[in-house]
Amino acid sequence: MIINADDFGEAASIDRGIIACHQAGMVKSASLLANGDNLSAALQEAAELPGLGLGIHLTLVKGKPLSAAAKIPSLIFYQGNFAQGYLQFALRYFLGGIDIRQVEYEWERQREKLGGTNLDHLDSHQHLHLLPALFNLVLKLADKWGIKFVRIPRENILLPIKQAEIMTSRTLNLFCRKAEKKLQNTKIGSSDNFFGSSFSGKMVKPVWSALWENIPPGLTEIMCHPGYEEAETRRRYGWSNDWQGELAALTDPEVTAAAVKCNIVFTNYSEIGGM
Repeated sequence: MIINADDFGEAASIDRGIIACHQAGMVKSASLLANGDNLSAALQEAAELPGLGLGIHLTLVKGKPLSAAAKIPSLIFYQGNFAQGYLQFALRYFLGGIDIRQVEYEWERQREKLGGTNLDHLDSHQHLHLLPALFNLVLKLADKWGIKFVRIPRENILLPIKQAEIMTSRTLNLFCRKAEKKLQNTKIGSSDNFFGSSFSGKMVKPVWSALWENIPPGLTEIMCHPGYEEAETRRRYGWSNDWQGELAALTDPEVTAAAVKCNIVFTNYSEIGGM
């Protein structure tokens, strides 16, 4: 199982939480947000954590792009910023207002921002890389960058508890099935199973407790968003994520012990790729 922490580099309070979860043993993978406010510190900290596999968390929503606005006008929504969320971006995309060449230009800048960091996987903020034209671009860039694994967040694990965002997850699965077909004709891999979209930002202890005994065979990726609660981070980013609740679950000895009892082995894409 790969438990991957998204948004590494976004804020100091989030990064401290990710590192605490890694040190507790379950989180061995994280995705770097190139336009994050704390990216430089995150890269320095990651250099001291050889057991933490790193990927790139491509983004076209939330915050400022790394490119000059004049270079990517179709990606600018207000005051030099990206769209506020996936619905705003998707509406422009489906109306034909997104220039894929500009997406490529911006994503190349995001990869450059990470310097010589060894990346073992690729995913994106709010899963926008699954939009058909963007997924074609992702396959091109993953090959160019030497990345062997791309996230396909097709949630195929059902739990005996109410799933908070079940309709969002089912809609996402439609795009995932199309992406999986394209992936079959490449040398790029993905996990066999995925979970986290229906509880995005809310992967707290009861969810993990229900999850362990419902994991299918194969390689499973679980998406999480741990962090320390901080008023300024909450005010600045506006996420509804339960950072502290996810942090508490991923550092809870009882949660870890239950996983071990179910014979779950924690890994990352670097270890999988080296097998």
